[in-house]
Amino acid sequence: MQIRTYLKTDFQAIADIYNESIAIGGVTMDLQAYSSDDIAAIVKKFNHRETILVAQKENQVIGWGIIKRYSDRPGYYVCCETSIYLDFSSTGKGYGHSLQNALLEKVNLLKKAWVNSPQQFLFH
Repeated sequence: MQIRTYLKTDFQAIADIYNESIAIGGVTMDLQAYSSDDIAAIVKKFNHRETILVAQKENQVIGWGIIKRYSDRPGYYVCCETSIYLDFSSTGKGYGHSLQNALLEKVNLLKKAWVNSPQQFLFH
């Protein structure tokens, strides 16, 4: 499995995986299906601290994870939210764990760019 930054050509696969989670329920708070255009609109609003990583196996996207801002309020500028979604046929194989680790590594890289002193950032 390879984990990499998203490409625009991944948007439909990202939407399909997310829609599977919506249809099954209990995984996300969304109720309406997403299209590739919806994913593009989300990405278009990203700032320099936000991204999507995709998990790919044999040239197929099997999962994705997002790093997004927690709030637009200035006091939260060092906070973020992460989420991961896997194609349900890919669950239980350790891919989610690997994807979450990759997200946290990316968060730590971004943290170094955001924070001027260790006291500004406490990760829990």
